[in-house]
Amino acid sequence: MVKNHSRKRDVRRRQEETGEGYQTALEVVRRIQAVTTARQAAIAGEREIVDQLITEWLCLPLSEQWRDAVEMALMDGALSPDRIDESCLGLLRTLARAERLRLAPLWMRRALGGRLVLLSEQTGIDATDHQSPEAVLLNSEFDDERLSFVLGGLTEQERRLVQIWAGLGGSWGEAASSQGLDVKAGERVRRKVRRLGAEQIRRAEAVAR
Repeated sequence: MVKNHSRKRDVRRRQEETGEGYQTALEVVRRIQAVTTARQAAIAGEREIVDQLITEWLCLPLSEQWRDAVEMALMDGALSPDRIDESCLGLLRTLARAERLRLAPLWMRRALGGRLVLLSEQTGIDATDHQSPEAVLLNSEFDDERLSFVLGGLTEQERRLVQIWAGLGGSWGEAASSQGLDVKAGERVRRKVRRLGAEQIRRAEAVAR
């Protein structure tokens, strides 16, 4: 009931601002609310809502690769609550495709219609040595300023789990089990750190340009 009331209020406000008809304004508001809700869900690690956005709004295949890409794309500043607009779905789809390409192993990418050849096939160097966003970030010392953004977004329990994972290695599930937590708790923290880590890396890259 509260959600419907909020939607009607937003529709009326948009009609006043743009002069759009009710159905047009309603469709725009529904798109914006879907993306905004999914962004909040991605931050909280609620995969079901993100999956719903992927299948019902973006019409993309539901897979681990697309989920990771969409979650990272949702963290883009262009989709923050104060900047999001009627173009949000198209923008999110574009950002998600770019993230999926960035996350894909080099040997899966294509250039000029042909498969890229691994450097390792020619030189013995492994060109697919990718590290996940959380691994890249957490390879630093924990007092590094770059970590403040990520660690500041975690609870005390989540920070302890991150420290254990970074210090001992192994899987996130094993790190969670060592603290008496369910294996799924480790996976939730992994996804949360991955999203925050990706956002921090993106910001650092933008500053370096």
